[in-house]
Amino acid sequence: METFYIFSFGILFSLIVACVIYSVIVISKLKKDRDDLFDELEDLKRDISSIEGLVEAEQININELVTEKVNLFNTTLNEIMNTIETKIREIDNELDNKQNKK
Repeated sequence: METFYIFSFGILFSLIVACVIYSVIVISKLKKDRDDLFDELEDLKRDISSIEGLVEAEQININELVTEKVNLFNTTLNEIMNTIETKIREIDNELDNKQNKK
């Protein structure tokens, strides 16, 4: 009977050791997977930072282009308004001259 107890304890001890070894293997694999995920996350952060830089540069270019177009529009509009104002004065002067001649 003692032999059976010793044999049972031996099997139980072997199972415990096997479980501990399995746990160590699983924990090591999980730690490796976690480290890989952190590395991938760092790579993604770098990619995002790079993309943000590109987007900001493109935004600056677009803002400059829009500002340039708005300034050109304002200049053209001012020229048109000045031309219209000049024409109106000329017409007004002509009308005044015609009325004065009568």
